[in-house]
Amino acid sequence: MTNQTSRLDTERLRPALHAAYARIMCAFFVKEGMTVESFLENTNIEWEELLNDKEFITFEQFSRLKARTVEVSGRPWVAFDIAKTILTSHHSSFGFGIAVCQTLGKAVSFITNFMCIRQKIFSSYSVEEPGGLKIVFTPTIELGEDEEYASIAVLTLFYQSVASIIGDKVENWVFTLSYPQPEWHQEYEKAMPDNHFLFGQSDVSIFIPNDYLNISSLTYEPDAYHIATSQCERIKKQQETKQDIVLRVRCVLLSSDNLFISLDDVASTLNMSTRTLIRKLKAEGSTYQLILDNIRKEFAIWYLTKSNMPIEKISDTLGYQEASNFSRTFKRWMNKTPSEFRLDAAKKKE
Repeated sequence: MTNQTSRLDTERLRPALHAAYARIMCAFFVKEGMTVESFLENTNIEWEELLNDKEFITFEQFSRLKARTVEVSGRPWVAFDIAKTILTSHHSSFGFGIAVCQTLGKAVSFITNFMCIRQKIFSSYSVEEPGGLKIVFTPTIELGEDEEYASIAVLTLFYQSVASIIGDKVENWVFTLSYPQPEWHQEYEKAMPDNHFLFGQSDVSIFIPNDYLNISSLTYEPDAYHIATSQCERIKKQQETKQDIVLRVRCVLLSSDNLFISLDDVASTLNMSTRTLIRKLKAEGSTYQLILDNIRKEFAIWYLTKSNMPIEKISDTLGYQEASNFSRTFKRWMNKTPSEFRLDAAKKKE
């Protein structure tokens, strides 16, 4: 798989969003009367996939969840509503660190340094400007039709996190969005009143006036701050050095020219013996085959719903020697054959 389309697919299958946030997306609609099963029905995601707190969902999975939230709610701006239900405590050590920072300015610095441990869709940095501080969010992947939803989510989560620690009304912040003004732009003002939104700009950002940066946090705890910082630094280092063995194996598979390199080849790439790799994966509750199957499943869903590639070609691309083997495996995953799954997906688009 060396063509441009396949490389783009591979990027969409890398870790993007902590599974905890996906659970919150589900919980939002459970509160509105749905069951988890009915909400996830058209996402090709199982609830069990979201229960491991070491796991991230991929951008492709996030995209499907996003589409489902908009479909069910009928509100393209529903990301505002979901993000507003997320408490600072939901961010685990990251949220704990935000809550115990000394000032709002310190919280901003903490967020830009450590938000990467909870999501991989945006990177962030801050820059001083006349009158205040600008925080810029740069997409790490081509967002396409998910641009507005992802941008709303990250801006609202940032706004909620820092505003909650000062206990004051937030006014005159400037939010810039890189897409044209949508028809429902009034919903932005409703979500964060008395602030300003600029559409069609060169970046996604928040401008915070200087008056806010030195406001003290209501929950400042210096000892707790040092503990949270140490915890987040450790998590960040683990992720940057790929110490999580499941993530390391996943990255090796996604970086290879094909999806059927052997366990021995993966172990060699990671500079360890096959036996050591097996042992480390077992300690994390995983196996090489499970990781490979999860990747194959995501690729299969993508090819069957977003391409016209023949099923025999998909089977070959995913490393199956026989199309019949692929069909049996896919039916085990989805309770449908590849042909049935493709037909159902096409009907849902009509």
